[in-house]
Amino acid sequence: NPDCGLKTRGWPETRAALANMVQAAQNLRRG
Repeated sequence: NPDCGLKTRGWPETRAALANMVQAAQNLRRG
């Protein structure tokens, strides 16, 4: 499933999930 359910979720939820992923990545880089 290439779009990973993005079309069925709606943008607000998707953008929130992306923001969480970015925050998690920054936390991992910070160590």
